[in-house]
Amino acid sequence: MADVILQKANICLNRLNTATENVNNELSKLEESMERSCEIANNTFYELLKIVENRKQDLLSTMKKYQVEKKSSLLEQLATIKREKLSVDQQCQGLDNEVEVRNIYKKICLINEKINNMPVFGEPRENGFITYEYDHNRAFDELQTALGTFGKVRTSTTFPSLCTAQVEDISVHLEGQTLVTAVDFKGNPQSVGGDPLIVEIFHENGEIVKATVVDNNNGTYTIKYRTEKPGVYKLHITIFGRPIKDSPFRFEALQDINPVVSFGTTGCEDNQFLQPCAVAIGPAGQVFVLDTGNSRIKVLGSDLEFIHHIVGVGLEECGGTGIAITHANSMLVINWKTKYITEMTFDGEFISQSTHPDFVEPMGIVVNSQGEILVLDNNLNCVFILDESRNLLQRIELTGFSNSKSQAVKFVAVGPQDEILVGESSVLVFASSGEFLKEIYPEGRNGGHFGGLVSDREGNLLVCRSEKNKHYIQIFNFVSGHLSFCINSPKTKLKRPAGLAILKNNELVVVDLGNDCIRKYRYK
Repeated sequence: MADVILQKANICLNRLNTATENVNNELSKLEESMERSCEIANNTFYELLKIVENRKQDLLSTMKKYQVEKKSSLLEQLATIKREKLSVDQQCQGLDNEVEVRNIYKKICLINEKINNMPVFGEPRENGFITYEYDHNRAFDELQTALGTFGKVRTSTTFPSLCTAQVEDISVHLEGQTLVTAVDFKGNPQSVGGDPLIVEIFHENGEIVKATVVDNNNGTYTIKYRTEKPGVYKLHITIFGRPIKDSPFRFEALQDINPVVSFGTTGCEDNQFLQPCAVAIGPAGQVFVLDTGNSRIKVLGSDLEFIHHIVGVGLEECGGTGIAITHANSMLVINWKTKYITEMTFDGEFISQSTHPDFVEPMGIVVNSQGEILVLDNNLNCVFILDESRNLLQRIELTGFSNSKSQAVKFVAVGPQDEILVGESSVLVFASSGEFLKEIYPEGRNGGHFGGLVSDREGNLLVCRSEKNKHYIQIFNFVSGHLSFCINSPKTKLKRPAGLAILKNNELVVVDLGNDCIRKYRYK
């Protein structure tokens, strides 16, 4: 028992020795930080004094410049006066011996002329006024105020080993965030920021992941990072060079991206769909889903909560296949059976209806930044471009630009610069003028077809892709045409995705035709 006591005592003493060493190290760091802070303070005030001295020299130099200019002008005037005096003296010389009246009269005229010019010489051409002012504006008061707030002494009572971090598994390519909460020795949350928080993230193969720390100025810190490879990562977080509680953390970057929220099942109730095939986003974030099988539009909030239904003209015969938002804050619905474009308010009130005699199977509709309406006719394999009054501007034929022989339904969208995008088994890209630009192929060219596409402001092209029994969303770089990554969640499998739209907060809304539902994903 004595040996056990001695062993425990040794362990206790070793830990106390370690604690003593740690405290002494912190004392050394305190001295070092004090010296470093004083040095920085001296340097900054030295720079401030240099600024003040430079300003003083500028003002003195300006006053000296004005003095030299004024003095030069006055000295020049004195020299001129001296020359005039000499001239007058010369005119008076020899008058005692002068007998010629004509010469005397001539000298009198010259002297009279000089007398008449005396006002020019009698007043100084320059003045001796130079003064220095410092109360002509509020600069002096502002300078006093600025000096009163110049510099700041900051310290912290944060106790790293009690600080916590919320670390969760993330999906590759998506931005991950970790929230760090700072507390003091007693566990009380800090209310201000400024702690020197250092973050290091390593992949299991040793690769470093770049991380950004955002000081929320309320005692919490947000760490942002993005992983490009699936696998296990370690996250090291230190404050004052000391690890926080449970650091290093372990998290996994998963290849799969699960939806943030899903809404809908098969049926005709408020929370059900029957063959939803298109979606559009209103200016206030409303999500309008074309519930084709139920001949209605389901209106949802930005979190996919049900609001109400729109029924009536333009949605009859289960023929609505395309929906778009106009610049006039209204909706357009294309009906492939009636061949009509119907305009309505966001509440479903009828505004107008029109068609074109050449329409055969109009399936898709979209509005570009100029307010022009693009209608894709699946049977004619062409895109009609109409103005806001529904007058035909141009017709773009799609035949001959692709090697595909597929008869699948095509989808139309617009690019970042109003390019015309048509998706089927590849994406055809046309300029807004109708000129063919390029063809973007799916990754691997393994057949299949696209089931909806949309582009965002950052140059990403998002497409729904179906390949045999596989369904997923691909994100391409629009300029290069290279695939960035895929969204494919095994937990909530997509089945015939048929429509895409992007919310203002860069969340992706996907209509799942096969599962009769709509899902929202983070893709950035």
